Amino acid sequence: MGKPKTFISDIVGGEARSARDIGDPITAQHIWDAYRLTPGFKAIHKLAVKARWSNGLNEDTILPDRLLELKDADEWCDVYGHSILIVDARRSPPTADAWHLRLNGIGYAFTEFSPMGDPLEVEIMTKPLETAQGAVPIKIPAYPCELDANGERIKTKPNPGEYGFFNLRTRGSIKGVQGLPKNLSLLDPMNGQWDILKAYLPYAEKQGLSHPTVYLKDNSDANRAQVKADFKEQPQKDRLVIISMDDALEYDSPQQNAWDPWPILEWVNKMVARESQMHKLMLEGDPGGMISTSETAISNWEADIKEEQVYRRTQFLPIWIALGATDDCNFSDPAKPTFISLMEGIKAIREGMDGIVAKEDIVKLMNERLELEGSDMLTVAEDEELENDAMREQGAEVAQ
Repeated sequence: MGKPKTFISDIVGGEARSARDIGDPITAQHIWDAYRLTPGFKAIHKLAVKARWSNGLNEDTILPDRLLELKDADEWCDVYGHSILIVDARRSPPTADAWHLRLNGIGYAFTEFSPMGDPLEVEIMTKPLETAQGAVPIKIPAYPCELDANGERIKTKPNPGEYGFFNLRTRGSIKGVQGLPKNLSLLDPMNGQWDILKAYLPYAEKQGLSHPTVYLKDNSDANRAQVKADFKEQPQKDRLVIISMDDALEYDSPQQNAWDPWPILEWVNKMVARESQMHKLMLEGDPGGMISTSETAISNWEADIKEEQVYRRTQFLPIWIALGATDDCNFSDPAKPTFISLMEGIKAIREGMDGIVAKEDIVKLMNERLELEGSDMLTVAEDEELENDAMREQGAEVAQ
């Protein structure tokens, strides 16, 4: 027998959304359909992950491509409630691969557990090519860690140079390895919003077909010519012109007596913002990255992100350690300012305190804000030094 024929499919995920009535049971496939096809559903998950990882980690041991896999696993965890990362620390440098639960025959499923419910094995189903053999199963063990007195893994103490998977799960679910999808309650509203928009678009395309209809009691050629001449002189804003008791002009449209979808769409937007804690400004993209002009809203959002970082760190720390980081590895502050805004703050400190506060104290505050230590710390310049610098600048300007 020769090699089996290989069938190359079309765009991955290009099939239509699976049929499901609102309120019916939800499967992972329905969530995946919404993720790839419903506008905004992917965005709210990516924005949350981006916020947690926005300033990276406080250590640069892990390579950028590995960090991307970690972010993918974090996102799959939000989308489906749980995910795994397969770490191969036998390689140099170590590698990490994110996997989602089984979808369309591709992904993982837990196959073995410890007495306390810790997953010890997963089966990965892959489809390297769309071949006659179908999916290929691969058994992956849990990453080896130190064991406690009961023989359970101590995940915060992974063994160096080993191979296996770590599992992640969301908060707020029943106990176990499977968490609750983070935005499960938004699945029906956002799918419904998209269905409303799809139903409305064919009518929206025909809105330009609105036309005036003239009703004449005397429909003679002379009267029609007079009405046409009068109509050309009417202001464009007029929607209804009464010519006489028996004559009238009005607009007919394909949208006549149709419902207006926009209040429904706006209501769903508010629900998305409230449920996901993503302000509309953040969904639409604000140059400053703010979620609101309210300081209270910004502070609450930052506090929520930091709380999520604390929970995620407990799950990611053993993975970071297996990839070569230390026990002190952590997420960076999500509210850490950009370099430009940091420099603007330093300038404001100087201008606001100069002449009021001692220069040593101003420089000390600058060092704290810039997080400078040791030989990198700024020092107070002497007056003579400043005068010499000013003279050199003036001389350079004259020379030019």
